[in-house]
Amino acid sequence: MKILHLAHKPPYPAVDGGCVAIRQMLEGLIENGHRVDLMCLSTYKHPFISSAFPAQKQLQVVHHRVNTRINPLAALWYSLQKKSYNIQRFHNWKARKELIRMLKTESYGAIVLESIFTSVYLPVIRRHYKGPVILRSHNVEHEIWELRAKWEERRWKKQLLNSLARRMKTQEYKLWDEVDWILSISSVDTAKIEQHSTTPVATIPMGLKLDDVPERLSSEVRFFHIGSMNWEPNVHGLRWFFDEVWQPFIEGHGQFEFHLAGGHMPKWFEQQQTQNIFSHGFVESASDFIGKYDIMVVPLFEGSGIRIKMLEAMAQGKVVIATPLGAQGIPIIHGENGFIAADEKSFLRVMENLADRPDSLPAIGQRARNTIRDYFSDQIVNREVEQVLQTIAHTNS
Repeated sequence: MKILHLAHKPPYPAVDGGCVAIRQMLEGLIENGHRVDLMCLSTYKHPFISSAFPAQKQLQVVHHRVNTRINPLAALWYSLQKKSYNIQRFHNWKARKELIRMLKTESYGAIVLESIFTSVYLPVIRRHYKGPVILRSHNVEHEIWELRAKWEERRWKKQLLNSLARRMKTQEYKLWDEVDWILSISSVDTAKIEQHSTTPVATIPMGLKLDDVPERLSSEVRFFHIGSMNWEPNVHGLRWFFDEVWQPFIEGHGQFEFHLAGGHMPKWFEQQQTQNIFSHGFVESASDFIGKYDIMVVPLFEGSGIRIKMLEAMAQGKVVIATPLGAQGIPIIHGENGFIAADEKSFLRVMENLADRPDSLPAIGQRARNTIRDYFSDQIVNREVEQVLQTIAHTNS
């Protein structure tokens, strides 16, 4: 089958979890024997780097740069149209023209849309293509904005975020009904989608090539976090953690360190070394950074989908401590293959216990790695994607 894969950011280099998820879907389709035309959009946050792409006979790549920087006039215009500016800013007329050309000249068995942000091209796809369209849902996007509004203290910004969330919600519900299939990244998101749409939904988690991930069990206690710092939920959660958890923790455990990595690091984080917080900024290899440390902290209170960096850490055998939202979509059993902490007292209790019992880390880390093998291996995920494609092919034959 020949498949058109439309992505809102380049999958290579995999600089964040979204890129990793797109890359995994793309490579899975190719490994399953399909030929893929990838049209990816690039932005100032995610530029297109041709040398980062592997040479693949089954893959053809085209890309278009999209200006997603905030334009106040455009934002006002779409607000008056009652449309989500966050989605509409991914529209590009050159990309639209190229897409029409591809739809007219190529014969595709299916089209895969990565996330809600590529849905701006769905109307033109429907006009020029009669086959099945599949949405790869990375998260329930409007929930992220609702949670951001909930946590926002400034009244004017809370109202703005609520307004953005309402428009996003309207378009997201509409999109769910307009596609033919939805591949949701977590069972939690699947349940939410099924409450509001009759479109078939399959839970297809993120897949990892576990054979390529080194096992790095450890009995040392060094805390860490890695994530994109231009995503506000990460910053909000870490600020809370450093103020409410880390500061009281090091008052009684001054020998421990916290290592932080991620692009677009705020200056506030870079100035915290007096609290044993070490900011590494952007790192070339997330895998190598994860491998150097021992206990991953995921203090997330806003978001949806699944934490891909958390999966990568567990795959190496690292122990994770996450909020319930941070662990969403990952079968963590508290105290067995990781830890769930809902508030500052819970975080402190877990961290103090691990600091006192570092010998417990290897066994927990091994069970974490086994969880990835059992639920998130690329072979399992690729097989599940292929089952959906075969079902679609049979339905449309």
